[in-house]
Amino acid sequence: MVKTEDFSLVKEEYNRLLAITQAKSTVRKIIAVIKYKSAKNRLLKKRDAFITHRINDTLGPGERGIIFIGAFHKSRDKLHKNIQVIELKDREKVGQYHRLLPFHYKHKEQFAQLGEYLVSKIVN
Repeated sequence: MVKTEDFSLVKEEYNRLLAITQAKSTVRKIIAVIKYKSAKNRLLKKRDAFITHRINDTLGPGERGIIFIGAFHKSRDKLHKNIQVIELKDREKVGQYHRLLPFHYKHKEQFAQLGEYLVSKIVN
């Protein structure tokens, strides 16, 4: 087992999300959302860089690894070229599902189809 996350970055993102949910007023909630949105992409890029670095540095020739990672991570392109990645679910479909989540009532059919895809059996 190899740690592939920088806990301080995960904690920073968690704390920003927590600030949104714990805001006592609408103004404070809006400020917390703005702070989160302004840092979200930077934090994700830093997390992806850390993850990629850890995999590249620790996965030796002939070894296999497994990582469970969210759909919005983009570390695949930065992995060494000799590392083969097999996605069990299409990352774009998972991301599409998450983007539709707040608007599921407007896109019921598409949301339902994506949901069915997500819970469907993994065939390899």
